[in-house]
Amino acid sequence: MPQHSSNVVNDGKAPHNVDNINDGDKQRRSKSQTSEKKPKQKRRHPLKMPLRTDPVTNQIICRFHNYDARSGCKKYNDRKNRTGNDENVTPSCHLDHETCHICLEKGHLAHQCNHLENPLSAIWKEFCSLTLENTRPDDYPSNKTALGDVIIWIGDTATVTPKNSIQNAPLTTTMTVLPPEIQGFKLGEDDLLLRCRKQKRIEAAYMLQLQQDSVIVDVGAHLGDTVMTLALHARAKSRTDLRFVALEPCPEKCAFLRSAIAANNLQGTVEVLCAAVGDSLGTVRPAANAKDRARREGSLQYEYCPGINESDRNRDTADTPIITLDSISDQLSPLGMLHIDVEGWESNVLRGAKMLLTSVPEKHNENDKFPPCFVIAEAWTEKECLRRGVSGNSEEKIVVVMENELRKEDVDFEFERIDDVVDIERNLVYIRKKKGSKLVPQKF
Repeated sequence: MPQHSSNVVNDGKAPHNVDNINDGDKQRRSKSQTSEKKPKQKRRHPLKMPLRTDPVTNQIICRFHNYDARSGCKKYNDRKNRTGNDENVTPSCHLDHETCHICLEKGHLAHQCNHLENPLSAIWKEFCSLTLENTRPDDYPSNKTALGDVIIWIGDTATVTPKNSIQNAPLTTTMTVLPPEIQGFKLGEDDLLLRCRKQKRIEAAYMLQLQQDSVIVDVGAHLGDTVMTLALHARAKSRTDLRFVALEPCPEKCAFLRSAIAANNLQGTVEVLCAAVGDSLGTVRPAANAKDRARREGSLQYEYCPGINESDRNRDTADTPIITLDSISDQLSPLGMLHIDVEGWESNVLRGAKMLLTSVPEKHNENDKFPPCFVIAEAWTEKECLRRGVSGNSEEKIVVVMENELRKEDVDFEFERIDDVVDIERNLVYIRKKKGSKLVPQKF
């Protein structure tokens, strides 16, 4: 995930978190302002920009619309392309698309603003001093998930009463949830809770359909934004029977997630396992450039170590075990939802879960139906795999496993692909059903 810089710069130069501003309208500047040749600014994600709102309406200003000069806000433009500016049609993006993100005036966008990179402009100097922390509006709360549930999150302090404390004499402790101490993750800079709203809303709807005591598994849990969002929503909807298992290979992220679980009183509901997941046992260790990648993209890259020799067993190594979901299937049954986001490794995770996914579940008493089970796997196109340094096409690999390798003649159920979930990322979705039965389309 992209991360935000908390450095405050007030010398008239662009801060670290606004250095992706497009070059779209440099010709607007006077010759005196452009006489010195400036180094070319590298392009960065619009979400690296500080968060701002319209001073009159207090509506959040869309950063994609302001800084992506080529595509703009795709959700907003899709509405215009389909309806021809029909104002009666509600856009899928509800942010402000009229106000300049830099000067807060209407009629132009940030990449067209006259104050852009103008060292003589007081407005630009003020803009350069902004960070995500001091521009967060009241209607964009840091203590709420994408589904609107209250959460203790990065930097928040909570007084916690353990669930196993004596009723008459509860033991309380005050704790602050701190971010992982690795490059790429800094205090107050991670907006993960509020990203992928549509995806989390759909996953929550699927979750509430699950049978009693189902297990929701999050492979590649990162900082726990998905598993925490779903667990808190399950509690808010009185589904305290559901259990959650988060798998993540980074020890620092696991430590953070466990502290967030304790702060939100979810002990016993969410379990964290520090392990990588694949199709065979072994170990992994962070790649040589792992920290650089974390700083750029928010994800750590690992190298596969096929086996463990005796010398490795007797010394302290940074290796993390690789497990298969089949190897811990007893902890994951009955499986209700499997969410996988492992940077192109999704098909390997599925291949290591064949026994778990094809084992005959306990049936409902009513109409002898199989209980629902959902598989949601992030899919990269071949182009994205090439950009990320992953061989092949991850989407095709997922389809091969789910639609070919998991099919068995001796079982009377199968996984059928339903509509993809397309948000910031694209996920393939499969649901378990009885062979020959028809699925009822669902609208979200």
